[in-house]
Amino acid sequence: MSDTINIGSNYTRLLGLPTSIFTQGFGEVYRAIMSKASGNEGLQVSDKYQPYMDKQIKAQEELQVVSLVSNIERSKHETAMTPLRNLRVA
Repeated sequence: MSDTINIGSNYTRLLGLPTSIFTQGFGEVYRAIMSKASGNEGLQVSDKYQPYMDKQIKAQEELQVVSLVSNIERSKHETAMTPLRNLRVA
């Protein structure tokens, strides 16, 4: 298998992951996620990564809550400011 693939007259796409200490461990998680995304069933990730995945999911849920509250507060502020902006125009 080639390490590159030609995707146009002037472009070449590199295939595979770079080799480093980080990617050796991350590669397993990456391949499992990409396998799931491509439709292959059975996301199998080593148990040693489960705490990190749980922390990531929790962080994403907290970010969604903060974003929701922020959007609600911004909407309230914009609703309150609309009549004031209209007074200046009139």
